[in-house]
Amino acid sequence: MENDVQSPMQRIAGIDVSKDKLDVALRPSGDLFVVARSDAGVEELVVRLQAAGATLVVMEATGGYEKMVAAALSAAGLPVAVVNPARVREFAKALGKRAKTDPIDAAVIAHFGDAAAIVPRQMPDETTAALADLVQRRRQIIAMIVAERQREKRANKALLASIRRLVTALQKELDDVDTQIDEALRASPAWCETVEILTSMKGVGEKTARVLIAELPELGKLDRRAIAALVGVAPFTRQSGQWKGKSFIGGGRVAVRTALFMAALVAKQHNADMKAFFDRLVGAGKSKMTAIIAVARKMLVTLNAMVRDGSPWKGTIVGPCGAWCPRARAICACTTCAGRSRALSGGTTLHGVGKLLGHLSAQTTAIYAHLTQDAKAAESQAAADRFFSTARRRTAG
Repeated sequence: MENDVQSPMQRIAGIDVSKDKLDVALRPSGDLFVVARSDAGVEELVVRLQAAGATLVVMEATGGYEKMVAAALSAAGLPVAVVNPARVREFAKALGKRAKTDPIDAAVIAHFGDAAAIVPRQMPDETTAALADLVQRRRQIIAMIVAERQREKRANKALLASIRRLVTALQKELDDVDTQIDEALRASPAWCETVEILTSMKGVGEKTARVLIAELPELGKLDRRAIAALVGVAPFTRQSGQWKGKSFIGGGRVAVRTALFMAALVAKQHNADMKAFFDRLVGAGKSKMTAIIAVARKMLVTLNAMVRDGSPWKGTIVGPCGAWCPRARAICACTTCAGRSRALSGGTTLHGVGKLLGHLSAQTTAIYAHLTQDAKAAESQAAADRFFSTARRRTAG
């Protein structure tokens, strides 16, 4: 009889982060202590957590106060997880804890880390964190410029000069931040390669690539479901009994989702694969907004695979006009591919049949054009095979 192997006991530390101090609760021992949120306090925290044998350190995202603490703990080799404070608060409500103090919050955070089986993630290095701060600052400056532009539309003449001076100053700051971002990216060969891979997909520009690199360091390291859930483009089902509500997306990293949404708007017009995907969803009765979100998710999953494999974008609709694209289930509308063809699973192409029929009479050519229209509605290889059979039979007659 084999002996049961017990997993080692988890020793979880929950940290409630505030501006001046850190309240720490250890689980399962229940020990509580407080240190200052300073360099000396964090050093003391590292020593005490290592002595306690902490296997996981959990803290809430608190608007940036947690970054220094998380980075120091991660650099010391402690497994750190930064969690959404809304999840912790809902967990506290489920436990019936109405009181809210810093020590209680630290204990709830530790309990949440244990109950939710939180998995620590590698913290971004200093360079990546600095790039993320620059990208965030760029987003803030753009928001201020947009706000001033809106005020300019309804301001009286006495205020116009002030608004325009401020917009000019903000534009200068934006240019400076863009320069710093470009210098940071050029300083890293790995980032330069990633930018080239990301921007090889039509619809993804350099600004979108910057956001993905800075604010989604997990890109290329997670599977397609995990990366979609992390960004917040994975729809969640709403169903109870016989009632079935609409699925919605939510949560995740808003900045990344916003960048992907704008990229999807471009891709559905200029990327042949994404356009075919979007048109197919709309044709199936989906709303345009739903289809755009689906395109954004498809782009994210594809970009994740591209970064993982180190491979640039490879479209699927690459055949000449009249060539069948099995994935898009449509006739390629390209007019510039000049003779390239995409083979069907059986090895035959519509392009090859068209070339054969091009030597026949005008009447046969008209028949071919008519059959091509029929082929546009084809949904499978069998439909294409029937098309070839009919074409050969009619031309033989």
